[in-house]
Amino acid sequence: MNGEHKKCPTHPGGILKRHYLDPLGLTVSEVARALGVSRKTISMIVKGRSAVTPDLALRLSHAWQRVHHFSLALP
Repeated sequence: MNGEHKKCPTHPGGILKRHYLDPLGLTVSEVARALGVSRKTISMIVKGRSAVTPDLALRLSHAWQRVHHFSLALP
């Protein structure tokens, strides 16, 4: 590898925070409530300490589709 540094892949929680929570002004509590999961679950994911389960991935997918469709309808 000749001294090359590999960059670690971004944890899904970092993506969730940077691309969704922060730009939309959402809190961990709001996201947890909307998804029907505990605040601790979302907090642990955002902090990179827990993985996204398949069930939570589906919940996120459905939630972001609703947000996307709503924003497309805005003038």
